[in-house]
Amino acid sequence: MKPNLSVEISGVKLRNPILLASGTAGFGYEIADLVNLSAIGGVVTKTITPLPREGNPPPRIWETPCGMLNSIGLQNPGLEAFLSDIAPELEKLDTEIIVSVGGSSFDDFIKIIKSLNELPFVHIVELNLSCPNVAEGGIHFGREAKTVAELVERVRGIARMTVWVKLSPQTSDIVEIARAAEGAGADAISVINTFPAMA
Repeated sequence: MKPNLSVEISGVKLRNPILLASGTAGFGYEIADLVNLSAIGGVVTKTITPLPREGNPPPRIWETPCGMLNSIGLQNPGLEAFLSDIAPELEKLDTEIIVSVGGSSFDDFIKIIKSLNELPFVHIVELNLSCPNVAEGGIHFGREAKTVAELVERVRGIARMTVWVKLSPQTSDIVEIARAAEGAGADAISVINTFPAMA
């Protein structure tokens, strides 16, 4: 008899609790011929932004004696290309798709969520709070509880899907940030994004 490893998070049932984190497998469909994606609970896509981003110049990945550093810079084709080219491929996959969302303003996040509301196979979004808030001088959205609460509240007000919040490690009190997200309506917390480092 096969054990039942399924879990339910905020009303969404996952086959098991194993997820591929954002950025580890592109958007997910690229590895579908190499990996049995139906054996895992889901794939968190690369973060999408309203406009295409080239990302940081190479080198973006650096091996260290104790692991790996990365500085991809949110490279992605933008919302329009995601909707026309990538979403149809994701819909074919036999696993839950969690779409990671980023932006430089509250309006950027809202624009993406409104578009994702039209995709019936997207049951979960993950707000990437490590994105710089241009209106606040480039400070990451995830650094201040007030900003996190406002962003989550705005997204929660329009999102038809479950909302996860991916915390940034660049804050003095991550518990305060998590509580702000929860209080504003986040369905789950994802801990955490990449630590800043130097090699």
